[in-house]
Amino acid sequence: MSGIKTMDFDHIKEEDLKDGSLLNSLIHEFLKDHSKETALYIFAVLRVSTLIAPVVVDEGEEVNDILQSGEEFYLPLFSSKAVMAGTYGEDAKQMELSIYDAMEMVNHGNGSLDGIVINAFSEPFMLPRDTFDMLEQK
Repeated sequence: MSGIKTMDFDHIKEEDLKDGSLLNSLIHEFLKDHSKETALYIFAVLRVSTLIAPVVVDEGEEVNDILQSGEEFYLPLFSSKAVMAGTYGEDAKQMELSIYDAMEMVNHGNGSLDGIVINAFSEPFMLPRDTFDMLEQK
């Protein structure tokens, strides 16, 4: 993983982010090492990434899907359309948003969401609501 750890995260290019592979690699590394350094790299990439949120139909209305883990509820986001399609299917409705838009949805929703989960069905990276302030810091 030394290639990732030596990248200049102040100058991340759009092509590095487009397919979600950089974020996926960082999450994979974090789930192995749980290091603060890798988490900070993930936050740097999230700040400039476009994420994918699945949209489902509930009582005839399109809404963002919500996932439950124990007693907690999370907004699921995916690093790419391809990763989301692995669970929701190729034709699933989706919306693109920034991590900041997603945090706003969690913070100003009906209060029932506990955070965000990225790539919930492959290598889940949990962002509880109380970690959001770390994403806003540079």
